[in-house]
Amino acid sequence: MDGFRQVHPAVDLELIESQLDEMRQALLQGACDLALLHEFGAQPGLSCTTLRSSRPYVIVSAGHPMTERKAVSLAELADAPLIIYSEPPARQNADHWFSLAGARPNIRYRTSSIEAVRSMVARGLGFATLIQSWPTDTSVEGLPLASVPLSDPLDEVELVIAHAAHITPTHRARAFLQYARDTLAGPDILRTTD
Repeated sequence: MDGFRQVHPAVDLELIESQLDEMRQALLQGACDLALLHEFGAQPGLSCTTLRSSRPYVIVSAGHPMTERKAVSLAELADAPLIIYSEPPARQNADHWFSLAGARPNIRYRTSSIEAVRSMVARGLGFATLIQSWPTDTSVEGLPLASVPLSDPLDEVELVIAHAAHITPTHRARAFLQYARDTLAGPDILRTTD
C-alpha cells in the first residue's frame, strides 16, 4: 500500500478483511470496489485479472523427517494429522487435493487463525497445506517451520484481483488495479476473465 500511496497520494483507501463469501457479496453489491481473491473465490458476475499463481505445498515442523525430502505426496501424508485453516474454502481444497492423490485427509485440528495453524505445525502437532507463501519460516512464537513441495500433479492456484462485472470501476479502483498489475503480477501471468 505504501507504494500506491506514493504514486497516488491523494487517493484514500479503505482496506477490509473478510471471509470469502462476504467479500464476493460486497463486490457484487457495490460495497467494495476490488478484492484480492484466490481463483476458487471467483464466481459468475466477477471480472478477474490474474496477478500470479502458486502451487499448493505443505509446512511441517523444522525437525520433521519430511524436511530432508525434495518433495512429498499427499498420499504419504494421509495418515498424519492435518491442521487446517477452518475458513472456506480451505477444507474443500484439502478434500479436493487429497482426492486427486487417491487419499483422504486426517484432519486433526481446525482453527480460524492462519497463525495458529502455523504455530501448531511448528510445535509438531501435524502438517498443513498452504497456497500462500510467507515472508518468514518461523511461527508467531518464533519456532521454525519448513516448507516441502508436493509431488502431486496439482493445478496452480491463481491470485486474482476482482471487481463486479456489472459495475464500472471507479477512477480510484482503476488506478489501484493498474498499480496491482504493475507491481504484484508475476511475469507473463496477466489475463482477465469475466
